Amino acid sequence: TCSPRNGSRTSPAFVIGDGRLIYGKSVSGERELWSIDSADVVTQETEHLTSCATVVAIDIEGNRRIESEAIRARIRTQVGDRLNRSAIARDVGEIYGLGFFRTVDVLADDQEGGVRLVFQLEENPVVREISITGNDNVKSDKIRDILTLTTGSSLDHPLLHENKTRIEQLYRAEGYYLAKVDFKIEEATEGAVAVDFEVSEGEKLKLRRIEFEGNE
Repeated sequence: TCSPRNGSRTSPAFVIGDGRLIYGKSVSGERELWSIDSADVVTQETEHLTSCATVVAIDIEGNRRIESEAIRARIRTQVGDRLNRSAIARDVGEIYGLGFFRTVDVLADDQEGGVRLVFQLEENPVVREISITGNDNVKSDKIRDILTLTTGSSLDHPLLHENKTRIEQLYRAEGYYLAKVDFKIEEATEGAVAVDFEVSEGEKLKLRRIEFEGNE
């Protein structure tokens, strides 16, 4: 049936972020959240919601630099749809995939005729400064020329790792085959960070001989 369990009126809330699903009930106006680790438990607890609740409104909160319309373009759930966990998870993945947000949470609150979905977002900080340390034998300008991470852009962790690899490849091209690169992120101001690429150059190696085996 579509009636809540135990005969009590519940205020459902789905929070989906970083791969975790949390189911909440409104208690005296305050939301109490429990982590759900078992997919079976989630299904049992939310079965009546996913099959009965209708989406009557969709709101977006927390975005400051990113336009709401750009976010809405990634949300396929529409007003009038039945609330569906798989569809919500897909929408969260689409928004998170933009690369602009640290967290993407979705809450569903009771409204007359159904539920209101609220996409609560926390934007990634802006990269305010990029520094390079430990590079005694390769000039900073030469390293900066191959970086795709730029100041003024949103912090993007996959891009950070890509640029770490770029620096290591540059060092290998210079003969520093043992060079290792790490990065450190520090808060600069509210909503902004400084990124420092830390280089451990190692010893420059010379290729003395190439041997081929098995080419008889």
